[in-house]
Amino acid sequence: SSRFHQNILFKTDALTEADAAIEGTIEPGLFIVRARLAPGTGFEQAEEIIQNELKSICDNGITQYELEKCLNKFHSAMLFDNIGYQDKAAKLCEYELLGDAGLLNQEVDRYRGLTVDDITEHARLLFTDQNSSTIYYSKKTNGFFHSRQIPNDNCSNQQKDWKFHCLLNTKVTIFKHLYF
Repeated sequence: SSRFHQNILFKTDALTEADAAIEGTIEPGLFIVRARLAPGTGFEQAEEIIQNELKSICDNGITQYELEKCLNKFHSAMLFDNIGYQDKAAKLCEYELLGDAGLLNQEVDRYRGLTVDDITEHARLLFTDQNSSTIYYSKKTNGFFHSRQIPNDNCSNQQKDWKFHCLLNTKVTIFKHLYF
């Protein structure tokens, strides 16, 4: 039901899996796009499909429905994360570490304050070639996995916000290798 499933998986036959997520907690996170290639799909074709979808977010924004759906999922996750005493205590500790345990009670409202324009503006700032790094993983051959990183000379190690593509054409996924 997500944008990637609707616009990439269901409308093309180039990929068999695609998802996007933000990895991170206190510090700015890493935006990761993962995709698994369908037989006969090349890495460059898959990357172009993903780039086009990210460009669509920058050019056209997201819909109010998409934003509401994400906010409702976040709200639901926050409620379930705070059901047990131990989970709630851990969350309170986390927010106290951030400087104010009371922020826990404001988190949903802070997210609900986001607008479609906020998301579009941040997408335009983040989804640029300067913030992009791509790794291709290919099938296992002779007992070894082959991978190659497409370097981006414009990226520095100090940059906090990255877009990261991992395109897979094998049934074996090694997510440990994706994080550095």
